[in-house]
Formats: sequence, structure tokens, C-alpha cells
Amino acid sequence: MMGKFIFVSIILLVSNCVYSQTYDHWQKVDTVTSGDFDDYNVQIDHEGMLPNSWSPNGIIGWIVFERWQNGVSSIAGKQFSSNQAGWNSIVTTISPTIPGIFQKYPDVCTIPESISVAAWQQKKDSVWNIYFSYRYADSANWASPIALTNDTVSNTNVKVRTLTDSRIILIWRRDASVLYSVVGPTQFSNPKPLATSNFDSSDYDFGIGENYAPTNTFVWTRVGDSGNKICLISAIQDLNTMSLAPSDTVACDGDISNPRFISFARYMVAFTFDLKLNNRYEARIAVPNYYTGRDTVFNIEDDTTSSNLHAVSFVPIQLTGIHEPLRKTNQAVPWGFYAWEHRTGNDTAIVFSDRYGLDTMAGGRNPSISNLSRQLWNFAAWESNQTGRSHIYSRSFNWTTGAIDESSSSPSTFELHQNYPNPFNPTTKISYRLSAFSNVTLKVYDVLGRLVETLVDGKQTPGEHSVTFDSGGLTSGVYFYSLRANGFTDVGKMLLIK
Repeated sequence: MMGKFIFVSIILLVSNCVYSQTYDHWQKVDTVTSGDFDDYNVQIDHEGMLPNSWSPNGIIGWIVFERWQNGVSSIAGKQFSSNQAGWNSIVTTISPTIPGIFQKYPDVCTIPESISVAAWQQKKDSVWNIYFSYRYADSANWASPIALTNDTVSNTNVKVRTLTDSRIILIWRRDASVLYSVVGPTQFSNPKPLATSNFDSSDYDFGIGENYAPTNTFVWTRVGDSGNKICLISAIQDLNTMSLAPSDTVACDGDISNPRFISFARYMVAFTFDLKLNNRYEARIAVPNYYTGRDTVFNIEDDTTSSNLHAVSFVPIQLTGIHEPLRKTNQAVPWGFYAWEHRTGNDTAIVFSDRYGLDTMAGGRNPSISNLSRQLWNFAAWESNQTGRSHIYSRSFNWTTGAIDESSSSPSTFELHQNYPNPFNPTTKISYRLSAFSNVTLKVYDVLGRLVETLVDGKQTPGEHSVTFDSGGLTSGVYFYSLRANGFTDVGKMLLIK
């Protein structure tokens, strides 16, 4: 596996030009819904953008949520657009109210210019079944709800995820088994057991790999031999049969719950989970050991007053492998945008993190964050009763990537150049440009984000600078160099071949 990892890293290096990034703060809070009703359990599209896909009209996803009014429920949705950099003004009814029937826990996924699918639980006569609706890109309306299951045994906890560039997979629980069905582009498959296995689990997730790591991954929890809830992770060997490779285990001192797949760089997958430890919850990120040779687990927040934390993250493609401390805890975690739930007693809040620090929004619950890693605009959504009713709020962040113009001689900008030579052995030169007198750090990291060497740490004058990196006793592989100067940050990749 390690040989495959190095090979993938070589492809990643060769296929990318020199980049410069601009990362923004979390933006202002937007009110998504308001009125004489209550909205709960919001879910935002997570993997709607497959690698290198693009939506010319700018429509890139949906949120779905429960709407309750006068004791009856419906499933509603709202669309967001990169062109508008925000939300459509219209709340769409996906499944209208049905007297005597509860509709709860929706999820959604979108393949731009193709299909959107929303699914939820619907309860009748004390039994939950799974319903779904779909909307093709050239249609103005969602289809009438369709019963995916019609059983006397409850079907619960439906997940809606990208499978391919034309298909979406629905995964849910029936008794102790996990089942799946595939939707699109013109057909809906009958429910099948996932890998014909009994996982005895209510917590699970599925994620599709990126361009350079086409590893489709399934994570789930179960009670381990020690009595604690552990988490297992396994690659999907065949998307047609959904057969699983042998699983790896993440075991902690407490109980693991709520595993959630995220895209960690372009060549690695990871997932978040909640860890119940000493009667409180901590939010963690785990990188599976079939990439690194060992489990790597990061703690998002280390606060003894916290409980019921939920962490979700977005990791920009050009910051692969680099870890940064969260300002509140100095805990080193993969660099990205984070939103999680923080509980102290009966009070809840949503905590937002980016490379500049932490920000807290009081009264928030149940955060959900998009993972549309090829777009400029991404969103987090959550519910809050700050106005006396529960409504949906959101917050956006954006990032950009652009090629560096090597011919420019103006020192009016900060720039980090590609190292030369590259690949290299044993030395290479790293050059950069400063537009002002700056406090500069230039550091080298390995693929796990561990600091290899600090090349520069001090004040420097404006203009061009360069430093030589000697790989010394390092092994072959991909390394990253990170420049920081007066708020500017950029990261480059280099390949050592011995």
C-alpha cells in the first residue's frame, strides 16, 4: 500500500502547477429560514461536487430540513448557488405534510447538471420507512415522494452520498443490517444488503475518493471485545457489488459514535467521530492506518466543560498534509474549516474555526458543512432557536487558487515559488518574494504534517529570497514547505527521490 501511496503522490506533484492561495475568514451569518414554524435537523449537500466537475450555471447544492407547523411535519429544501454566492429566496417543499405521518431526518446529495436526491424517514403505524425524491437538473420541480422501503420492520438513519458522476447511493439501517440502493441516471435499484454483512450498527457513513485516491470508503461502529463502541473502516472493492475489503479498527478508551467521512487532501481519506469519554463528548478526526501504517487521531477540542461535540471539516486541496493548532487548545489538526457543536450544561453553541482562530455562535445546534472542494463558495448550516422558534442559519467561507506569474518582477505581492530542482536529491532551493518588511517562517513537513525542519524564522526585508533545503537522512517521498509572512500563507509540494 505504501508503494501505491508514493506513486499517487508523484502523480499529484507532476500534475499540478505552481499555486498561490487566498483563504478567507468565515463570513457573516445568514438567516436561511424564518416564519411561524420550526425547522430542525438540517443537512447540507456534502459530496455533490465530484473531482474536476463544474456547474456552468453555478447551482452547486441543496440543504434539506424538517419543517414543523401546528404539530405536522414536512420535508423542505433550499438551493444555494456559487453565482449568487448565497441562498435562493424560495423554500421548496420536497414532501408536503401528511396528517398522522411523521417525516424526519432528511439527507441530500447533488450531482451538478445531473440529479439531486433527498431521502428521509417517514413514520406510519409506529413503523419507519425510507422515502426519497429526486430532481433532474433540467426540471423545475422535485418528483413526488417514492417509497424506497415498505416494511413492518423500521428502516432508519438514511445517508445520501455520491457514488459516481451519474449515480447517487442511499444507505440505511434495517434491524441490525445496513442496506443500500443506487439512484440514477434513469433507474432506482432494489435494496440490497451492504456486502451481505451484519454490522449491528446504527452509525455509519460512505464516501467516494478523490482523483488521486479513488478509494471508496465505508465506516461504521460496533461494540468491541472490551465493551466499548469501536469504529471500523473498509475500502469498497467493487462499486457494482459494494463488496468490502478487510477492515481496519479505530479503538479508543471511550465509545465512538457518529462517524462521518471527509475528504482529507487529494490522496487520502479520513473521518470525524464523537468520542464519549468520562461522560462527555470529544470531537476527533481519524486517518486510517492503511495509508500511514498506524492510526492517526486528532482531537478537535480539549475542553472539560464540553459535551456532545460534532466535528465536520473541509480540507482545501492545496493544503494537503499540513497541520495547524486551533487557537483555543493548541491541538494540531489538519488545516481546514471546521464547525462543531459545543455544549456546556443546557447551553449550546456552534464553534467555527479557520486558520485565523475560533468564533462562537451561541444557541446553535446540529451543524452540517458542505465539502464541495472544487468551488469558491462553501457553506455550513445549523439550527438555532435564538428568536424563540427553531430556524436555519448558515455561514459561508471561500477560497481561491490561481497560478503564479513567474515573469513578474514587481515586489508588490507575496509569492512562494516552486522549489528547484524538483524532484531533487539531496538538496533543493526554495525561493519566495516579500512585498514588505516581514516576520517570516519557512517550514518543511512530511505527509503526516510532522515538522521536518524550520528553514527560516525571523524578520526579512522586501524582495526576493531563497534558501537551500538539505534532505539529509530523510526517506524518499512527498514533502511540503509552508511560507508565512505578514498574514500571507502558501504551501508548496516537492518530491525527494533517492
